Amino acid sequence: MTVEGRTTRLLAYTDAQLWGGAEESLAGLVSALDNRFDVSVVGVDRTVLDRVVRRRPGANSYLVPPFGGKLDVRSLWAHLRAFRAARPDICHLNLRVPSSCQAGLFAAALTTPFRIVVVEQLPLPSRSGFVRRWRRWASRLYGAHVAVGEASARAIEREFGLLPGSVRAVHNGIVPAVPAARAMPGGGRVIGTLGRLVPQKGHDVLVEALTELPDARAVIVGEGPSRAELEQLARRLGVDDRLELPGWSDDAPGYLPTFDVFVLPSRDEGLPLAMLEAMLAGVPVVASDVGSIREAIEHDRSGMLVPAGDPHALAVAVRLLLDDAELRARLAEAARTTVSSSFTAQVMASRYEQIYDEVLA
Repeated sequence: MTVEGRTTRLLAYTDAQLWGGAEESLAGLVSALDNRFDVSVVGVDRTVLDRVVRRRPGANSYLVPPFGGKLDVRSLWAHLRAFRAARPDICHLNLRVPSSCQAGLFAAALTTPFRIVVVEQLPLPSRSGFVRRWRRWASRLYGAHVAVGEASARAIEREFGLLPGSVRAVHNGIVPAVPAARAMPGGGRVIGTLGRLVPQKGHDVLVEALTELPDARAVIVGEGPSRAELEQLARRLGVDDRLELPGWSDDAPGYLPTFDVFVLPSRDEGLPLAMLEAMLAGVPVVASDVGSIREAIEHDRSGMLVPAGDPHALAVAVRLLLDDAELRARLAEAARTTVSSSFTAQVMASRYEQIYDEVLA
């Protein structure tokens, strides 16, 4: 066990070059950890690195070059130097997808073998046999292998051929905050969501569902490579006048109070923070039944779950909520209670502190 009063040096690593839910989860974690942890953060993007470090006053930061592939010796060497300079007792690697953080895994394996905590944010299948083999072998060096929910943990075990029960679950948590509401022009009911504009998020499903909701408009707050495709789809379906893509901003949660219903039409997920933020903000949620989402939402009690990729099912659930104010209020209140008690950054940090102590024992 950790010695009473002893400072534990924790190195947190991310190789993200854009800010998203995985990075917000890491920032929430380092902000909520007990003061007995002396935190250093290693990252490959200055903006992402600074945003994480700002959440932990006094944390050290190390910027390293992005990893360009297994022959990128320069990046591997820079990672190893940074990890060793931090002199960690334990390394926490935040994998936004299973193929990420390869250089960080290499550096951690040579710095703190068997004292590595690997966190899988999104259990996407890997297309690379090399990645699957490498991850299966590297897992022998982990002190703990974590996913953001039970369903996600089982998916990771299947993907990499790991023993059942070898990946444990720690739910993502958010820092409770009351978002400042934005002024939203236009009328009618608003169906909204926050997230990167990528196929995984299923925003095209929301655009198609909009054809069955003629009195509503959709607001998708985010940016990404799917913007042009979404705009083209909306024009083809004749709903472009009811689709708004305002882009991304740091105050994206400020949109939440303007939504009548929050939708998460994703095709794949772990446990998305945007959904938890909407639940805490008192916005009723309709979400795809994928990943570990049903570990936070109980259907027809704290939200509505629908099959992924089904625009009609999404539209039916949204219509049910739009037409029933009492149902919206009941689901929103239950959701707020669920997040407040079980899905905060403080709850998440307490779970990780227990894991760190076990790994160090």
